[in-house]
Amino acid sequence: MNNLNREIRRGEIVILNPDDVLPEFKHDTRFLCKSGFGLQSITIGTGIFGKWLIDGEECKMSGEDISKPLTLEFQAKYGNGIDPRTEEQQAAWDAAYGVKE
Repeated sequence: MNNLNREIRRGEIVILNPDDVLPEFKHDTRFLCKSGFGLQSITIGTGIFGKWLIDGEECKMSGEDISKPLTLEFQAKYGNGIDPRTEEQQAAWDAAYGVKE
């Protein structure tokens, strides 16, 4: 079960609710999903294993900690981490993270 109310694919990037994380991580709550019952929308389990993109730390979080509005906004702008990005999404990612050509 997760707040997106849909299946989350392995390798997909979601955004966690900033109110549910430690203060030092509130500015960047991007999370790379790897496994767990929380990837499914129809299971009782909510655990999702993955890693924080800010520092690469592996951990478990709850699918209930995902912010649906922030995840949808992020994925519309930058892509979901799995599917190829559009040129606009790639340009937005490069500009946001200081990637130079």
